[in-house]
Amino acid sequence: MKLTQELNQLDSEIEYSTITFNIYQNKEKVPFGRKIIGAFLAGLNAFLEFMKIVLIVVAVLIPFSIIFVPIVLVGKNVVKKRKVKKIEEIKKLMDNN
Repeated sequence: MKLTQELNQLDSEIEYSTITFNIYQNKEKVPFGRKIIGAFLAGLNAFLEFMKIVLIVVAVLIPFSIIFVPIVLVGKNVVKKRKVKKIEEIKKLMDNN
């Protein structure tokens, strides 16, 4: 009973509105050639947007590569020299035996 009273009270406090939508359909036919050109241009625009993003990513990565590439190269050379040194030590040990 109480729920019904609350519902009736809320219903009396609400104002209802009417919204009207008018939808129109375009009857104009687009020629096939124009559709092809539109599709090509849309693809070209998508490619250009992708290239913009790639360029931005490269611009962001350049400072990091300036710092990290030399560190990696020096690290590779150190590891390579240690390997060569170890191999030479092993060869000397084998020659002595």
